[in-house]
Formats: sequence, C-alpha cells, structure tokens
Amino acid sequence: MGDYTPKEIVDMLVVFGECFGNYCEAARLYRNRYPNRRHPNNTVIRRLKIRAKQGQLTRRHGKRDYNFDDVH
Repeated sequence: MGDYTPKEIVDMLVVFGECFGNYCEAARLYRNRYPNRRHPNNTVIRRLKIRAKQGQLTRRHGKRDYNFDDVH
C-alpha cells in the first residue's frame, strides 16, 4: 500500500462507507471526488478496511511524521 497521509486514509474509509462496502465503487468515487490525489484501487481500500478492523491504522514505516490535526 502506498504511503498515504492520515487524511487520505480517513477519506478512503469514509468513501468506502458511503459505497455500502463496495470496494470497486469506492475506488471509482474516490477517484472522482479527489482528482488531484493518488488513486487507490479496490485492493488498497480492502486492505485498509482490514487494517482498520484490526486496529492497525498506525504508520508502519515511520518515514514521515504527520500531525493528525492538520487540515488540508
């Protein structure tokens, strides 16, 4: 999975919920809603949902620090 910001991850999960659990539809809607961002495919969104369910949304590599209070 790409190195997504916390805001991008939250937005992907929100879009996934809006699509009632349809991964392909979530990928399409995310691409349309955020045209200037990297576009995850349905597999990325599926893995993100699994990580969220397991409580594993923390960054794995620690390459960059993000302030979770940042609003872009």
